[in-house]
Amino acid sequence: KLGKLSPEDVAATELAGEPIMAKMTNAPGNNAPIGGLKVDKQNPVVTSTNQGATYAVGSAVPAQVSCDDGAGSGVMSCTTSVTTLDTATPGAKSFTATGTDLVGNAATLTVPYTVTAGNQPPVVRADLGAGVRRMGFPTGLVAITGSFTDPDGRGPYTTTVEWGGRVIGPSVGLTGSTGFVIGALYPQNGTYNVVVKVCDQAGACGTDQIVVVTGAQLVTPTVCRVATGVARFSWTNSSTDTTMVLPPTPILNWNRFTPGLVSRGQPRLYGPTPTAFTVPYNSNSLSWVLNGRTVTANSATPNC
Repeated sequence: KLGKLSPEDVAATELAGEPIMAKMTNAPGNNAPIGGLKVDKQNPVVTSTNQGATYAVGSAVPAQVSCDDGAGSGVMSCTTSVTTLDTATPGAKSFTATGTDLVGNAATLTVPYTVTAGNQPPVVRADLGAGVRRMGFPTGLVAITGSFTDPDGRGPYTTTVEWGGRVIGPSVGLTGSTGFVIGALYPQNGTYNVVVKVCDQAGACGTDQIVVVTGAQLVTPTVCRVATGVARFSWTNSSTDTTMVLPPTPILNWNRFTPGLVSRGQPRLYGPTPTAFTVPYNSNSLSWVLNGRTVTANSATPNC
């Protein structure tokens, strides 16, 4: 009777050309009878839906595996090295899963997966693109340009501003997919903390905070003569931490040359550390109005 055979009664090492992996009449785990002699020539097949998957940091993901012994003796156990995947930090991770059949054949699968940082917020810069954290304006009229980058690129984006005080006619606009322009009028001069927030389509938001000083009168222009008809202009700043924002304009006398061209290559940002720029001119004199103060280059100007 086949049911009374013992493993020792089977001398063959192959079955239908395949190696016999085990011969048993009792289960290896609890030694329970398994209904006669079982000849098993294959290991269980272990699969996992986690294999090659990508998960966000902090997500709760169970280890999911299945084991199949096909036409073999049947699956006795299907276990994993973890019950919940490690998603605490980004990176390449893995766990193992082991399937064992009723006659002791076992197969182990290493299951790789990847943990990513998830949707990252945009990185916002409201510093005029020049690292300016504290900026002064001669009046309550404020205009600020900035930029942002998004590691995930999940646009479109929205921009909002906390002005830190009462403003008139605030405006916020995106320039392309990585820039913004904000503007407002403060009816009272003072110092304000301004927070710019940019959010992506998935709701992740990044912020940047700057300090705005309105009604600031911090810079004074200076000039010396390099040669006849050539002047070198610079400035002094009475503040050690505030950069004046004075774009060249043909309308207001905040940063313009006369006579002739309003713009002669002068900067729009005037920080505590001044630089100098050289301007040739054909008239008898050339005046630079900066922050409401004027210097003039002419034949009487001291040499540099």
